Amino acid sequence: MEARSLRSSSFVSLNGRPAVGDGAWVFPSTVFGLELGRSRSSTWAPARSSSRGSRDDVLDEWLFPVKDPAAHRTWSTDAAGGGRPRWLREVQQDGGVRGWLLQGLELSGMEDKNYLLGLRWLSGVALPITAERTAEWRRRRRIAEEIEKDLPRTFPGHPNEEHLTMASRDILRMLCCARNVSVGYTQGLNFTAAVLSCAMARDDAFWCLTALAESVAAHFMSNDMLQGAVADCECIDWLAGELDPQLAALGRACEGYSSVIFARPLCTLLACCGLPVDATLQCWRAILHSTNPRIFLLRSITAFLLAALQRQTDPPAELGDLMEALEKTFQGTYDAQVVLAAATESVESVPDSVVLEKLKQIEDRLQSKHANRSDAQREAHEAQQAQRLRQLVLEDVGVRQSLLKDMQAAWRGAVCRTRPEVSQMDFLLLLPAEDLQGVKSSTWEAFLSTIFDDLDVSRRGLVPLKHALIALALMLGDTPLERICALFSMLEVEGRCCSEDFRALAEGGSPMN
Repeated sequence: MEARSLRSSSFVSLNGRPAVGDGAWVFPSTVFGLELGRSRSSTWAPARSSSRGSRDDVLDEWLFPVKDPAAHRTWSTDAAGGGRPRWLREVQQDGGVRGWLLQGLELSGMEDKNYLLGLRWLSGVALPITAERTAEWRRRRRIAEEIEKDLPRTFPGHPNEEHLTMASRDILRMLCCARNVSVGYTQGLNFTAAVLSCAMARDDAFWCLTALAESVAAHFMSNDMLQGAVADCECIDWLAGELDPQLAALGRACEGYSSVIFARPLCTLLACCGLPVDATLQCWRAILHSTNPRIFLLRSITAFLLAALQRQTDPPAELGDLMEALEKTFQGTYDAQVVLAAATESVESVPDSVVLEKLKQIEDRLQSKHANRSDAQREAHEAQQAQRLRQLVLEDVGVRQSLLKDMQAAWRGAVCRTRPEVSQMDFLLLLPAEDLQGVKSSTWEAFLSTIFDDLDVSRRGLVPLKHALIALALMLGDTPLERICALFSMLEVEGRCCSEDFRALAEGGSPMN
């Protein structure tokens, strides 16, 4: 059956069939398994071995394969009146999944009936291409393209994949291309959007995704890098060691261990780590209504990690063993209250203030490391650029002679004291790239600017022209003899160098030693 467009509804059932009016989603009664092709693999996509289903797979209420049938059966048929039946009653009493998740949480724009209409217009990258808005339009377009790449990788093979893709595209574009365009899109939110689209109508899913993304995931991206997510992963590792040093040591002893293993549950907000949808929704509700949602997410993932390690009879020897144990813990958790209680109790041992301080230390270290790496890369690039230019001048006799001729004219002007000091712009104009055939103007200007910046120690914006010319001449040779020849070629007039030029050379070279 072709899926209808869902944008709002007064009721959404909890069996994976959101309804609009008298129409309802009808899923196929026969499921032929979840196939994950190579072209649809992703960094965050479930592993082929764990997501691939068969005709005999048991599907849960959201049409995902049940990986722990015993846990699912206990959760679904609790004879004591607990489990899923009790949870469903709580959700229905709050008016549905959205009301149960948000519980009165107000977000900007929520009360404006035309707000979502405006977001949909912007999310379609419908900005006029004007001179003022070209950059903004390109950014929205780039974000939309990033979202589009991840949509085919979101739960491929799900019986209702078409609806999940359509709904996820809509709410992700509304959030990332319109509402929070400055933050952009982080890979992994596609799974969060898809899980929410399973449980509620599209507009409701948008507001729940907005609440989660703005409170938990807004810091993930920094300088076009996942520095925020990396800091959170390292904090999870540190928090585990603070709460239970012995169990944390077992995990760290695994061959190949790295805190990066927490990236999937972190960046997908627990939506793609094996955790059933029922438990994921419970965790999201607890996260949204905690004192610090970001830290509570880290506490929750840490609680899952410690629970997985505690259940192991033999310590995991390799990273794969640890990841398998963590995945099984996620898959077997339908009632998340035990884990959430452990996350809440961890505040007594490690307060939020201590976690915040640790996060600040990690972020500062990562930022410094990134800055140092950027400086090193820039210096290496400048050195390579200078080497290429010097080789070009050395290898091309015509370019070398033309450059020395310009330098000679500039030197004579400096000796005559017509221009003892020059600005960076004057230095560039004295030695134009137009006289050097085969040398790009932008590259040559960058090269000369580097020499000028190195000499301008006082940062006055002025340097003695003699110093700049001597520094340039010393770069026009591989050996000391070649460099001396370049200096004399710049000084000589009709094959001779006067004593005044030697005196100027000595005075100009002494500050550079």
